[in-house]
Amino acid sequence: MQEANHGVQNDTPIFVLSKIVSIASNRTHGATNKALGVTFITYGIIVEVLYVIDMFVMCKKKYRQLACYKIMIALGIYDMASISINSLLTGYFWIAGANYCTNPTLIFIAGSFVIGLWCGSCMNCFVLVINRLLDVWSKIHMKRVFGGYRAYLTLMIPLGYGMYFFLFTQPLFFNSDQAGWYFYTFTPNHSIEEFLSFPHIANNLLVVVTTCLLYVQYCRILLRVSKGSTWISFAQKSSFFQCTCICMINFACAMIFVYMEFFQPPACFVYLGHITWQLGNGFPAFVYILLNRTIQKEVLLLLRFRKPVKPPPTVLVTSSSANKRTVLIMASSAAKAFHW
Repeated sequence: MQEANHGVQNDTPIFVLSKIVSIASNRTHGATNKALGVTFITYGIIVEVLYVIDMFVMCKKKYRQLACYKIMIALGIYDMASISINSLLTGYFWIAGANYCTNPTLIFIAGSFVIGLWCGSCMNCFVLVINRLLDVWSKIHMKRVFGGYRAYLTLMIPLGYGMYFFLFTQPLFFNSDQAGWYFYTFTPNHSIEEFLSFPHIANNLLVVVTTCLLYVQYCRILLRVSKGSTWISFAQKSSFFQCTCICMINFACAMIFVYMEFFQPPACFVYLGHITWQLGNGFPAFVYILLNRTIQKEVLLLLRFRKPVKPPPTVLVTSSSANKRTVLIMASSAAKAFHW
């Protein structure tokens, strides 16, 4: 066995100079699962393609000027980057039987990125639910927090939050023998407790759980407003359903990974956690196309499955008299695209 110090910063919880990680000198490959690897890669490619289409639509000027679409675009960036690691790269790792001994640099860098992306995505979802909550609760507060350039300033919070986890907390390590990503390397003479990531635990228990509680409040406000009122739009109802699905998947993933930090889970539990992680990043790509009518219509137009609807020609009727000239303009208004 050869010993290598992989410390990066003196104040990093685990990778300090006093912590020594043992790696096998022969760099033995772990278990391989080509079927699972191909499945992950296929899923990742499908999600990336769908997200590219979604992002093309959301980045149009008429949509990206809305705060909710700015947040959705940011979330899409987090998700696409995460899918490239938890689906595409992980699929390759499964085919190659990779672990920290065989690919230490690649796994260390990928693990650092993926923990930053996960936590940044969680905070971005928190910002999204605040946006949706204010949309039905108070338009005034909505403009104060997300109006104009303030939306970009608000999105700096998830970015800075994710950068903290990327730079100052220990990364995840992939191990094909253990069927997933962990904070520990399964090297001899090292216990799970040495590799606990308390910032990650705090993120999963506080940010994710708080986001879910805010969605409950969002639901209560929607129900209260909808009683005896017809003003609540399909867009807002659809928005609630979309956000709820994304939130529930993230919650399940967060709780499973917290459990995995303290206990050695069975392989089926690890697979479930990884699948919820992939769904948490990939589900929005499907939701936007299937449930968001605005994006749905734009995608159909983009793929030429639907022809653009032209408004009927304007009818101009003029009449003149000795004292005045009257101009009557009759034109049908174009259908308004809703926004969620």
